[in-house]
Amino acid sequence: MITVNGRPVPSGGTLLDACKHAGAHVPTFCSDEKLPAGGHCRACMVDVGGRLMPACTTPCRDGMEILTETETVRQYRRDLGELMVAESNPRGAVKAELEKWGVTGERYGRAKPSGIHDESAPYLRLDTDACIRCHLCVRACSDIQGQFVYSMQGRGAGAHLGWGNVPFNETDCVSCGACVASCPTEAITDVDHLRQAADPLRTVQTTCAYCGVGCQMTVHARGNNVVDIQGAPSPVNAGHLCVKGRYAHGFARHRDRLTTPLIRRDGRLVPATWSEAISYVASRMNALKGHVGGLSSSRCTNEENYLLQKWLRAVYATNNVDCCARVCHAPSAAGMRVALGTGAATNSLADIELADLLMVSGSNTTEAHPVTGARIKQAVLRGAKLLVVDPRRTELAELADVHLQTRPGTNVPLLNSMACALVEAGLVNREFIHARTDGWEAYEKFIRQWRPESAEAITGVPATLVRRAAELYGRARHPMQVHGLGMTEHYQGAEGVMLLCNLALLVGAIGRPGVGVNPLRGQNNVQGAADMGCQPDLLTGYQNPNDPQVRERFERVWARPIPTTKGLTIPRMYEAIRRGELRGLYIFGEDVVQTDPHAGLVAETLKQLDLLVVQEIFLSETAKLAHVVLPGASFLEKDGTFTNGERRVQRVRQILDPPGDARPDWRILCDLMAATGYAQPFRHPSEIMDEIALVNPAFRGISHARLERNGLQWPVPSMDHPGTPTLHATTFPIGKGRLSCVEYLPSPSLKDAGDKLMLITGRTLAHYNSGSMTRRTDNVRIREADLLEINDEDAARLGVDDGAQVRVHNENGEAIATACVTDRVQPGTLFMTFHFPESGANCVTTDVVDRLCDCPEYKLTPVTVEPLRDGR
Repeated sequence: MITVNGRPVPSGGTLLDACKHAGAHVPTFCSDEKLPAGGHCRACMVDVGGRLMPACTTPCRDGMEILTETETVRQYRRDLGELMVAESNPRGAVKAELEKWGVTGERYGRAKPSGIHDESAPYLRLDTDACIRCHLCVRACSDIQGQFVYSMQGRGAGAHLGWGNVPFNETDCVSCGACVASCPTEAITDVDHLRQAADPLRTVQTTCAYCGVGCQMTVHARGNNVVDIQGAPSPVNAGHLCVKGRYAHGFARHRDRLTTPLIRRDGRLVPATWSEAISYVASRMNALKGHVGGLSSSRCTNEENYLLQKWLRAVYATNNVDCCARVCHAPSAAGMRVALGTGAATNSLADIELADLLMVSGSNTTEAHPVTGARIKQAVLRGAKLLVVDPRRTELAELADVHLQTRPGTNVPLLNSMACALVEAGLVNREFIHARTDGWEAYEKFIRQWRPESAEAITGVPATLVRRAAELYGRARHPMQVHGLGMTEHYQGAEGVMLLCNLALLVGAIGRPGVGVNPLRGQNNVQGAADMGCQPDLLTGYQNPNDPQVRERFERVWARPIPTTKGLTIPRMYEAIRRGELRGLYIFGEDVVQTDPHAGLVAETLKQLDLLVVQEIFLSETAKLAHVVLPGASFLEKDGTFTNGERRVQRVRQILDPPGDARPDWRILCDLMAATGYAQPFRHPSEIMDEIALVNPAFRGISHARLERNGLQWPVPSMDHPGTPTLHATTFPIGKGRLSCVEYLPSPSLKDAGDKLMLITGRTLAHYNSGSMTRRTDNVRIREADLLEINDEDAARLGVDDGAQVRVHNENGEAIATACVTDRVQPGTLFMTFHFPESGANCVTTDVVDRLCDCPEYKLTPVTVEPLRDGR
C-alpha cells in the first residue's frame, strides 16, 4: 500500500497511475493513452519522501508517500515553465497549465519566433514556435502509424521538430492525424481545428462509413455541419483513424448532395414531391411483379439492407437480390463455407497483436484498410514475421520477410506449392489434422504433386522463397492470415480462399486467438449486407430458404410466404435484363456503372429497363440513367448499425439532419413497403434490429442497447452472451474442416491474350471505391486523378513517359489515365485505380467471373497501352 497526499491507494503501476487512482492532478505534457510513457517533458514530477521523481516512468513500491502539491513541487513547475516559454511559445492545453503555475516569462524572457511554419499539406498545419519538444508527434507517427515522418533535429537548446527539410506535403505523411491528436501545444493543428469556435459542440460516437475496418470515432458538430472527428477508444482502432475517417467528411454537406426526389419526364430528371415519387415507384414495381430485382447497399445500415431484401421477398416473391459482396468477397464467403462452414472472419483484428507471423495475401492493407495496415506494421516492428503474396511491391511487401510476387492469376498454384512445402518439411500439425479435418489421405497424395520447383514456371516465384515462406508459416506459434480482393477477384477466387484455409488447417491455426483466416472487407457494411440476406440464395443469417424450419420462422415473423427459387446474382441480372426477362431494378446506394466490370455494357444494359430506381446521396453515374432517383441520408444523418470485417456489429448514430428533403434510407424503404401494401410498424431502426434478432439465431442476443459500448461479434445466441471473438474453437459448423484438392485452371482471360499487358485494378489511400465521397473533399489534393502504374521496361518499350496521359484499351472499351512509371509492378503487369469516372477504368475490365460464385475477375485484364499524342 502507498499513499497519495495522505490517501491510501493500492501499489502497482506507476506513480502517475497511483495519483490518478487517488484523484490527484498531476500535469503531463508528453502523455498519451495510446502510447507508452515517454518521460520527455518532466512536468509530472512529484515529491516522494523529499525527492522529486517523474510520475509517468517511476514504478510504485510499497510504503511510498507521494505528495503532488508541496512548495518544492510548485517551485519546480514554475522554473520548468519559465524555461519552456523561454524556448517556445506553447498554446492550447500547455499554455493554460503554465498560466496556472504562475509562469510569466519574465525570468528568462520570451522565445523569439522561429518562423518555421508549413501549410502545404491539405489538412495539417505546422508551427514549430509552439513546440515544447515533448516528442509526442514523433512517437505517434512512429509507434501508432509507423510512418516515421517527424524527428527531433539538433541537440540541447537548439533541438527542434523537423520533417526532412522539405515542404511537408512532400514527406511520407499519410494525413492520419495521429500527430495532431497527440500534440498538446498546437504546434501541429489541422483544418478542422481552425474551423472550431468557442460555441458548445454536439458530440456522438459512431462508426466510420469508409472501409470494413469499422473504426469508432467521435464526431463533433455545430449547427448542421461536422467540424471535427477524432478516433474513439475501441478494440477495432484503439483511437486511431486514417485520412478518410478523420478528414474526408466534407461530402456530407457538399453542394452536389441530392435534396429532393427526381422523376424522369421527357427524357430529363426533374424534381418531384415525395408523394409523387413513392407512388410512382410503388405502382411501377407492382406492375412489373415477377420481373424485378434489387441491389442493396454496403454503405447503408444493417437495418436498411434487411428492409430491402424483406420487401423484395415478401412483396414481390423474388430472391433476385444481391449486394456488392458479389463483386468483392463472395469468393471468401463461398470458399470459407466449403472449408470451414462459415464464410466470415474467424478472428478479431485485435489478434494482430497476438500473432507472431502475419500472412497478407492480395491486400494492399496500408492503403485499402489503413488502420489495420498500421496495426500490421506495428506488429512487424515489434518482431512478428511478415509474408506477403502480391503481384505488386506494396508498402507491406517492402517490410516483408518474404514477398511472394506472383504473376497475376496464379494464386492457386502458388498456394498449392506452399502447402506442398509444408508437407514435405514435416511442418504440418498431424494431431489437429486427424482430429479436426476430413480428406487428409487424398489431400496428401494430391498436394505432393505441387512441388515449388514445378510451380515456379507458372507463378514466377522462386521455389526457394516458397519454401522459406512455408518454413516461417509452419514454425510460427500464432500464424494469422488476412486477405483481400487480390485473392478473391479471380476466375478461381473462391478456390484460392479454400487453399488459404488449407494452410491454416494444415498447421492447426484455427479456433484460437492470434491465428485464423480473415478476409479484409472492402466497404463499411459489406459484411452486414450479406449477413442481412442480400444475396440470391440465402436469407438473413445465411439461412437456407428451403429448410422448413427456417421458412416457418420467417413466415411467422413476416406474415408472408417465402420464395424458395434461387434468385439471380448481379451478372445474371444483367443477362436477364438483356433477354427482357428482368424489367425493373431497384439499386440502393451502389454506382454499378462506375464500379462493375465492362462498364459500357452495364450502362447499355440498364438503359433497357422499363424501370430503374436509384436510392443515393449523389447523382452518380448510375443515377443519371434512372427513371426515379430517391435522395437518401449519409451515415452522419441516421441511426442504425454496421457490421465490420471481424463480424462486430456496431452502432451508427445520427448527428446531422439530412439536407433539404432527403430522408433516412430506412424511412424511404418503410414508405415504399407501405405504398406496396406491406406496411411496417417500425418507428426507429432499433425496432428493426429487434426483428432481425427474431429471424436470425446468430443475432438473437443483439439489440441497440447491448451495442452501446464496443459492439458485439456474432454469433450472439442469447441476451446474456458476450459475443464470439474467435470462431471454430472446438468444432466447425460442418463437423470437420475440409482440405480441398484444387487443380489450377488458367483464366479464360489468358486465352488469346498474346503479348498484351495484364491490368490489375484497385484502390489508393486517399480515395474510396467510386470516389463519390472522397472526390468531394480535399482528398483530391492528395490524389487528383487515377494513375496507371507501369514498369520501367514496358514504359520504355511503349514510349510512355512518367506523368504522360495514356490510353488503355481492349475489345471492351478504353480508359484514360496518367502514367506512373515504377518498379512496384513487374514487367508485363499494370495497376490502375478506379476512383474517377472520367478515367473509365472499368470500361476495360472483362465479364469473366469466378466459376463458383460469379465474382468478376478485376485482377486480370489483358489490355494494350499506348501514349496519347496531341490529346488523342
